[in-house]
Amino acid sequence: PGTLPPDALDTMIARITPALWAGAAAILVVAPPRERALMRMLRDRGVRWVLHAPYDEAELRFAVAAALASEDALEPRSGLRVPIRLGVTLRVAGEETPRTGTIRNLSLAGAYVAAFAPPEPGTAVVLEFGLGERSLRLVGTVVHRVLAPEPGRAEQEPGVGVRCDPPPEPERRLLEEFLRERIDSFRL
Repeated sequence: PGTLPPDALDTMIARITPALWAGAAAILVVAPPRERALMRMLRDRGVRWVLHAPYDEAELRFAVAAALASEDALEPRSGLRVPIRLGVTLRVAGEETPRTGTIRNLSLAGAYVAAFAPPEPGTAVVLEFGLGERSLRLVGTVVHRVLAPEPGRAEQEPGVGVRCDPPPEPERRLLEEFLRERIDSFRL
C-alpha cells in the first residue's frame, strides 16, 4: 500500500539493477490502474513490467515470470500460459448438456478451465468462448483435473487442464493476437 516517491524509486533501482540480467527492465512494479504520469515515470527509468491492482495470484506469478524471462520466451507459442478470466462453454464428449466454466489460463496448446465437476483425464472436450467480436472453438483432451486445492499450484479452483488440437490457421492467428495483447497488458 502507498506509493514510492521518485527519489526512493531511483535509489531502489540503483541498488538492485546490478544484480538483474536485464537491469531495470527486469523490475516488476505493482501499480494502481493506469495513471499516465506514473507509467511515463516508470518507463523513463527503464522499468518495463507492471501489474495493475487489483490482481490475482495467477497474474502475479505470470508477471514475475515475465519480468525474469528473456523477451523471446514471451512470444505466444504453445507452452506460454497467459492468465485470464474468460467465460467458456465446455462441451464434453457423450454429454448432451454443455457445462460452463472459466478459462483461467490460455496458450496456443491448451487451457486450464475452472469448472464444477470436472471431467476425467482422457475425455474429449470442445471449448467455445469469445475473443472480442469473434468466437473461438478449440477441440481438445482433458490431460489433468483438479478436484480440490493443491498446495503450491497457481490454480486453486476445481477444473481441468485441456491440451488442444492445433486450430485452423485463422483461429490460430486470432488466438496468437489475443495472447500477445494479453502479454502486452503487463508491459509498460
